[in-house]
Order: sequence, then structure tokens, then C-alpha cells
Amino acid sequence: MSGWFALLAVGGLVIAQESRWSGWKVGLQSIGLWHVLVLLAAFIRQDDFHQSAANWYTVSVAIVIIAMLGLYLFMEIGRERGATAGKPFADTS
Repeated sequence: MSGWFALLAVGGLVIAQESRWSGWKVGLQSIGLWHVLVLLAAFIRQDDFHQSAANWYTVSVAIVIIAMLGLYLFMEIGRERGATAGKPFADTS
């Protein structure tokens, strides 16, 4: 399990070097899918947790999923408006 978390961390560091949204898009989608699957597995296998499945880990993963969805929507809306890197909204002048 730790190896999968390390893989996510290294993947995050690799895509952090990329400045283009198109370079981030697939990585963010795959990391988001991974988080959703881990959260789903946590609720399917609730008996593996000593407490309830709604603990600090699952809450933090849910927060990360929401934040990534917000980032994804923000960047896609900006792309549709014609935004460029370093300039989140299209120039209206």
C-alpha cells in the first residue's frame, strides 16, 4: 500500500515540473480516479478499519477529490475562455 502512495507522490512531483495545463490534465485525471477508487474501497471494506470508515483518512481523501475537481473545472473553464499559462482569464481589452 505504501508503494502506491509513493507512486502518487512521485507522479505529483513529476507533473509539477510541467507548466502547461495539457500536460497536467491526464495526470490529474488518473490521480483523481485513483483517489476515488481508494475511497470506494474504504467504504466497501469498512470492517478493515478499527473505527468507522468515516475517519481522518477518508475525510482527507474526500477533501482532496473535491479540491482536484475544483482545480479541473477552473482550468477547463479558463481553457475554454482562451486563457494562457500565467494568465488565468482571457484578455478583454
